[in-house]
Amino acid sequence: MRKRLIGTIFALAIAVATMSLQTVSVGATTVSDSIEAAIKARTQGSSNTVTEEDSNISSGLPEEVFFAPDAELPADSIITETLDTSLLPEATPTEESAYNAMIAMKAQYPEGMPWTNANLYEWRGYNYPGYIIGIGGGCAGFAFILSDAAFGDLPARYVDNPTYEDIRVGDILRVNDDTHSVIVLEKYVDHVVLAEGNYNSSIHWGRIMSKEETMETLTNLTTRYPVDAAPSNPKPADPAGVYDPDNVDVEKIVDFVLRLYIKCLNRFPDEDGWYNWSLQLATGEKNGVEVAWGFFDSDEMKNNNLSDEEYIETLYEVMMDRGSDAGGMNTWSDALANGVSRKYVFRGFAESDEFTNICKEYGIVRGSVKLTEGRDRNEGATRFVARLYNKALGRGYDVKGMNDWCNAICNKEHSAYYVATEGFLHSKEFLNQNLSNEEFVKVLYPTFLGREYDEPGLRDWVNALNSGKSRDDVVAGFANSKEFREIMASYGL
Repeated sequence: MRKRLIGTIFALAIAVATMSLQTVSVGATTVSDSIEAAIKARTQGSSNTVTEEDSNISSGLPEEVFFAPDAELPADSIITETLDTSLLPEATPTEESAYNAMIAMKAQYPEGMPWTNANLYEWRGYNYPGYIIGIGGGCAGFAFILSDAAFGDLPARYVDNPTYEDIRVGDILRVNDDTHSVIVLEKYVDHVVLAEGNYNSSIHWGRIMSKEETMETLTNLTTRYPVDAAPSNPKPADPAGVYDPDNVDVEKIVDFVLRLYIKCLNRFPDEDGWYNWSLQLATGEKNGVEVAWGFFDSDEMKNNNLSDEEYIETLYEVMMDRGSDAGGMNTWSDALANGVSRKYVFRGFAESDEFTNICKEYGIVRGSVKLTEGRDRNEGATRFVARLYNKALGRGYDVKGMNDWCNAICNKEHSAYYVATEGFLHSKEFLNQNLSNEEFVKVLYPTFLGREYDEPGLRDWVNALNSGKSRDDVVAGFANSKEFREIMASYGL
């Protein structure tokens, strides 16, 4: 399996672009200028070189430190001054007000800004004995900053064993076996959107965590909403495939394309390609799936001559943001070996929850994959035909023949029975082998019974042929067997 080189340029390019979050209306001039500016920001000061260190921003090892307010702090601490933010006594925080206050901080704490355990912050939520932590470092420190921006001097309180319904925008969640703190930017019925510090030693905005993953990894939460605050009002699940021209995040789109260049092609993008792919996403001409397939189906990718295993491994890295697991690798490798196209396998990754969440994180429509080849219409039929090539003709399939036979089965022009008997055994290729009666029968056993011949059976069938029985009659004897009916049924035919 080839070694994938995914370098620090990804994080570096994002860190260089210290722009605030912005959405733009997709007028042709506005979006074009915004894309050019974003690309320029990411290329200035970059070496454009991909190194061996994997800097994927969603694969770091988060850590944090805590101190009591009167504790002696490490000498190398980088202390952020406590925000001078107070809510009026009559003010009641809402999820909308919390979001607006936190997102306004992105200009000061942009995506990719370095942030480690040395970054400390003393927050205003300290509430001894109800909440004993006064100073947080790393991810906790950053969460405390955003919390103060949203809630001023309101006291904090723990919620142990929380449910998903307990979570509100602005709450601090303890995840990863109680080792990492994140703060909720947005809450949907099926996922939350997070902000976090010290993730790959930097600040990260917009990571998606599904409801299921949240509840699996959540230990407790810290909230600053009053006990009698209104219940959470999560947003509905994101509509699939809806492009909104009034809310296009050029910054995220440019980073999405950058990620594809680095993970798919293992290089920094050329500016023309970077611009063109970004523009097609920003204007809604293409969606995330279509752009990703543009990379996988590119001549540059094809010229890498990836083996099936290397192709699948790349799909895992690009579309799921992780390496392969043995079971998945075996399943997809077996599917490719038995006739489906690489685009068919791509679809399995492109329409996964993982890639759906990646697209959500980058603010783009995921889309879906359209398959056009006959061999991708019914995997069972494809595997059945691939088996006939192997058993009856003694070779691997050719793509044209595979597509023709699969289309015939799927269009109900021919039955699987017909394809196996008359289709393959009456083919010019099979007839040109000029098999003897014994050789002919020896082919029928694995093709129709799924096993090698036995001597008594072989003698009986050969004697029948030698005595004048037609080969079609002998084929019918095999094809009408219980074994062959079970073989067809195993492929759903």
